[in-house]
Amino acid sequence: MASYTLRVIALTILGGCAVLLAGCSKKTADDTNVNKVPTIAACTTTGLTASLNGIEGTAGTYYTTLTVTNIGTSSCAFNGSAKLALLDASGTELGNVSSPSTDMALTPGEPIYASVAFPDASNYADTNACKSGGVIVNFYAPGQTTPIQAYDTRKVRADWAVHACPGFALNAFSTTKP
Repeated sequence: MASYTLRVIALTILGGCAVLLAGCSKKTADDTNVNKVPTIAACTTTGLTASLNGIEGTAGTYYTTLTVTNIGTSSCAFNGSAKLALLDASGTELGNVSSPSTDMALTPGEPIYASVAFPDASNYADTNACKSGGVIVNFYAPGQTTPIQAYDTRKVRADWAVHACPGFALNAFSTTKP
């Protein structure tokens, strides 16, 4: 009789476990959203500012830092390649270059930086081909077709306009200032 009672108890326990396990594997509507990361909207032209900061020259190249800041009220996704175009005095784009692909989220007020390198126009026979008349560029955020005009926020050195030249490079964006 004891073995019969033990078998009944064991079967009851096994049956209860089976019911409990079946209940654990059942998905509910709430379970499907437990571990999902919220989607962040892409950074747009209206939510960003851009500026060039300073100039330094060495070995036939002039360098400046492009600073892009999220001026929106929420985080945005800065994903893909940005584009930078040099403008001449009449606002015509002289040439453009894309950045390496970027994949980061910008919080409100957060800046990111990229180094920009311009060839020194004095290294070329026709220096007029490289005169821009000012240090102004059009910055296009990844996926955006409307540019943000960026320029040096300080007084631009007089020779910078003479040396700004197509054929420049835009390096990868980073949260660390170069």
